[in-house]
Amino acid sequence: MHPLRVLFLQLPQLDTDTSGGHENVPLAARLLARALRQGSRGMPIEVVHTPAGFERMDDAHRVEAIVAARPHVVAATLYLWNIERTLAVLGRVRRRLTGVRVVLGGPEVSRDHPVLSASNIPDALVEGEGEPVVADLVAFLAGLAPAVDAASVGVRRG
Repeated sequence: MHPLRVLFLQLPQLDTDTSGGHENVPLAARLLARALRQGSRGMPIEVVHTPAGFERMDDAHRVEAIVAARPHVVAATLYLWNIERTLAVLGRVRRRLTGVRVVLGGPEVSRDHPVLSASNIPDALVEGEGEPVVADLVAFLAGLAPAVDAASVGVRRG
């Protein structure tokens, strides 16, 4: 069985100050990747990392980098500053990688979020902490588990 390729994504803030580097610490991605590996129950997992320079790319090049990584699942962290761009980037990725599954989490995810509800991008939404559910959710999206038993997870059907 080939490993399931999972890419964790956190787009940085847009900033018109181009004089130097800016901080975009993907702490959630690191914690989720660790939780996924620990909870994988023998499921072959490959955590895919964004390439060097990803932070400085424009969104068109980010789409190309994600597509080139050929993930099976993209899990993105949403914040106020990146929600619309993340949805736009993942919409373009989805058109190129038709089988990719998209999971969205982070502080901006809620059951009644108007932008997420209208986007038709995510296959699953995670409210609250993702570490307890990430392995079960990825197994479900890969067709390796019949369901995800967690009140904090919403999954699109059909």
